[in-house]
Amino acid sequence: MPFDANQNRELPYFGAFLAFLFCVLASTQLNAQVAEGTLSGRITSTAGARIANAHVTIKDAAKGDTKIIAANEDGSFTFSNLSPGIFEMTVSAP
Repeated sequence: MPFDANQNRELPYFGAFLAFLFCVLASTQLNAQVAEGTLSGRITSTAGARIANAHVTIKDAAKGDTKIIAANEDGSFTFSNLSPGIFEMTVSAP
């Protein structure tokens, strides 16, 4: 098969096209990120015993928003859809 010099001239353009396509697709994926988080944990005593049904309160220090939930029978809790920030957390047991 003879060597065709024109065939290799298209290769850099194809590579540039692929790089452009990758950048376009990657930028659309970046827009799908969310700025919300989740805080979860388990309430235990100093001896390590799990405390069921404890009331967990978090307060956004900047906004003053407060959320209260009860831990489950395992002592586990989860706050979701939290905006980034600094939170104060308190726990009380019945």
